[in-house]
Amino acid sequence: MLGREKIENYLKVILRLQERNRMVRAVEIASELGVSRATVSVALKDLRQFGYITLLDDRGILLTEEGRTIAQTVTERYRFFSEMLRTIGISPKTADQDACYLEHGLSQETFDALREYFGTK
Repeated sequence: MLGREKIENYLKVILRLQERNRMVRAVEIASELGVSRATVSVALKDLRQFGYITLLDDRGILLTEEGRTIAQTVTERYRFFSEMLRTIGISPKTADQDACYLEHGLSQETFDALREYFGTK
């Protein structure tokens, strides 16, 4: 069973691929995440069980409304933290790594307060 961070990462990748390609396939997710196709298959079963994705007959993958909402929220958090960290002088590579950690680790209350403080709400 996938944990919250992995779920959010899969949904974020599916959203990014969906916006880029329209049709998302498991092999693209595997490539993007650097995992095996078998690992993605197991994860997709969990995501479908949670109601975050729909698997199409032609092997395409679509986010449900709930899955899209989660993916958009996580993506927004990632972009905020990455930009904020770069603004204060953190190298792009480190900013991206730390943004990935922060997007999952902070409460919504703290995230909202930071956005308000930095004037990006």
